[in-house]
Amino acid sequence: MFCPSCSAPINRQPAQSVQASGHTATVSVGARAEPSREEALNWAMACHLSALFGMVFPFGNLIGPLVVWLLKKDTIPQVDEHGKESLNFQISMTIYILVATLLAFVVIGLPILIILGIADVILVVIAAVETKKGVTYKYPLTIRLIT
Repeated sequence: MFCPSCSAPINRQPAQSVQASGHTATVSVGARAEPSREEALNWAMACHLSALFGMVFPFGNLIGPLVVWLLKKDTIPQVDEHGKESLNFQISMTIYILVATLLAFVVIGLPILIILGIADVILVVIAAVETKKGVTYKYPLTIRLIT
């Protein structure tokens, strides 16, 4: 393999042994480092908290977790797990809100809409706090569409 700018030969090895201060370590060349536990938990927490974009943008509650999940699901296993959970809950809440909106014409839907909105925010915050602790939070009343 050759450098595209200067045509010098490039010797890529999958791993190299490095010795310093009497210790030997194997270092992967060109490989991405695994994210720290803290970084993984922060991205997993972002899966839940990004659902709050729904308070600002229409369908932001679906788009936020979807974007975070798609960006990091292959590199961070916790994001894959928490992203699916968050998306399933937000899809479920969207379905419930659409049904409650239809029921608003019969007057009973208005209180249900208010309760669903409050529950959505509270459960998202609870999920984010539990995720930061390292616990996998399972939302109640969730239809598991993405597995």
